[in-house]
Amino acid sequence: MDFLREIKPRYSEAASKLEAAAQQFAIEAKALDEFHVLLFPKTNKKITPGEDALRKQNKKALALLHTAKEAYSMGIDGIEEAIKA
Repeated sequence: MDFLREIKPRYSEAASKLEAAAQQFAIEAKALDEFHVLLFPKTNKKITPGEDALRKQNKKALALLHTAKEAYSMGIDGIEEAIKA
């Protein structure tokens, strides 16, 4: 995402599309970071969650992966639009 922001000044006609793509990649990165924390919490305690807790965790994990996938897809679409500009 930083790369897209770095090249924006060179492509003024596509700057808004590049910024929009960079924002989508930032959303993707945040969702994947949250997913990582969800899967690998920083704790020394051995936690054995109940079935309901696991179900909630799985739903949250699925939502985070969906967010990451959608943001990545929109970021790529933005790059494609910027190339056409």
